[in-house]
Amino acid sequence: MTALEPHQTPRATGTRAAARQLETEESPNKLYADIGRLVVNLIGACVQMSGGMRIGPQTVRRVLADFQVKHRIKNPVSIGLIQEVVAHEFDVTPLDLMSNRKDRKVNHPRHLAITLASRLTPLDGSAIGRAFGGRDHSTVSAAIKKMEALAKEDMALSATLADLEQDILAQAEDQP
Repeated sequence: MTALEPHQTPRATGTRAAARQLETEESPNKLYADIGRLVVNLIGACVQMSGGMRIGPQTVRRVLADFQVKHRIKNPVSIGLIQEVVAHEFDVTPLDLMSNRKDRKVNHPRHLAITLASRLTPLDGSAIGRAFGGRDHSTVSAAIKKMEALAKEDMALSATLADLEQDILAQAEDQP
């Protein structure tokens, strides 16, 4: 790939416009918006590598629809649903899970929810961190490692994770 001269601009402007439109549209599921941004970034990279063709919001929507059909995603799990289920189970609010509180009453459920988000969504650590109050990807990674290690040692925690995962998947299936 050749570097752009100072007077040149990338020809992927349609891709950026599509990303902005996806971000501003009302989305019934935050997951679609996150996947949309990932797809748009991938398309933008392909456009730059291919020498440029314009890609608009319709193309992005078609790619997302194809992704949904290909991977048989009927009702994907959202981080919001994960936060609601975990918060209800541990008698905290979803806002508590996104807060900066560090007491055990909130921190433990937050780490569980982050772990479940990594298992049940295709999102990376940065996206998960943003959904949990703007946390860094390294914080997300540390929480996942901690919960996975504890779950190997503690059968009750492992069972709790499995039960929460089943509850979340069942509720996702029940959504219209």
